[in-house]
Amino acid sequence: MGLPKGILDQLLPQFFLRRQVLCMSDIVGDIQEQITQAILGLNLLSKDPIKLIIDSVGGTVLQGRWIADAVRCSEAPVHGLVVGAAYSMAFWVLQNCQRRMCYPHARFMFHGYDMKSYRCDEPKFLEQAQKNMQSHREDLDFVIRRTHQSLDKWQEWSRNERYFSANEALELGIIDEIIKPEPISGLDEIHQVSS
Repeated sequence: MGLPKGILDQLLPQFFLRRQVLCMSDIVGDIQEQITQAILGLNLLSKDPIKLIIDSVGGTVLQGRWIADAVRCSEAPVHGLVVGAAYSMAFWVLQNCQRRMCYPHARFMFHGYDMKSYRCDEPKFLEQAQKNMQSHREDLDFVIRRTHQSLDKWQEWSRNERYFSANEALELGIIDEIIKPEPISGLDEIHQVSS
């Protein structure tokens, strides 16, 4: 469900002041615009690192590619932090970050493009299918370079929509580091008493 929009709108400037950008919903037009504008705006303020906080099951290809372009072209390094999920286009955005991090229980998944918006009897169906296949192959080539895993493995994982845990992602080069969230003061004592 998430925070009510009014509260979230009040909090966004606080994230911005900390050079943090949220990608925590489906990657669609409004979200893409918000993320891209934030990255561009933070670049104007300084070239200090930007943290892109990700918890998304993906979204539309074009909007995901636009965010990835903004990340890749940012003069300020963009570090991705997955706090929940990085599936589909969110996975792609993460792979374009200079540094890729996650919390211990994060999950990852990458797959080929979905063609729900095209019927097989449309004249441009085959042309669009070929474009999507070419783009997916380019994505695979990029992910292979980033992770140092083989094409065969990535084709299989993509086809099967394989989900990866944080530890698997670290072992396979999908991320660079697992970050443990800061402990809450006194929480360890409470946990020990209840155990």
